[in-house]
Amino acid sequence: MTLKSFILSFLFFSVIQFSFAQQDSINFDEVLNAKIKRYQKQLASEELSQKEFDFIIDTMKVETRLQVDLESDYSTSGMVNATYQAEESYDKLLNKYYKILYAHLNKKDKAVLKKAQLSWLSFRDNERLLFQSLSDEAYSGGGSIQRVFSSHRYLTLTKDRVIQLAHYYLYAENL
Repeated sequence: MTLKSFILSFLFFSVIQFSFAQQDSINFDEVLNAKIKRYQKQLASEELSQKEFDFIIDTMKVETRLQVDLESDYSTSGMVNATYQAEESYDKLLNKYYKILYAHLNKKDKAVLKKAQLSWLSFRDNERLLFQSLSDEAYSGGGSIQRVFSSHRYLTLTKDRVIQLAHYYLYAENL
């Protein structure tokens, strides 16, 4: 087999596989429930608090939705949309865990948390602006892949902050 026929065969089968993969319907609830059952057994043996378990389930829902969406449509547009939806879900969790932590603190520490969160929001917005600039064709070479990189960076910023806030709350609760 020549290299040319090998490449053509590879491309043909790749297109066929991509076409069928795009049509597969993955049931989010089934995947999530299977993961929860698997993890419930593991988590029960690790002596986690209910709040720790709830946080794990909250983030597992977002990550499972992202995984299912990415596996359902791995086109550039599909990846970007799935990642932005995950970022929106993490933003909701960010607000949830901010409110939980805020309610747990005394008046003085609430002011500190509020100031820290406002600073983080400013950092996040400026980080997004910087990443948009660096995604420009002059720096990155351009291409639709830059949208995937940007959406992932946005997701990572928000996800990391959710984890920080949850850790602060769980730490403060155990004092």
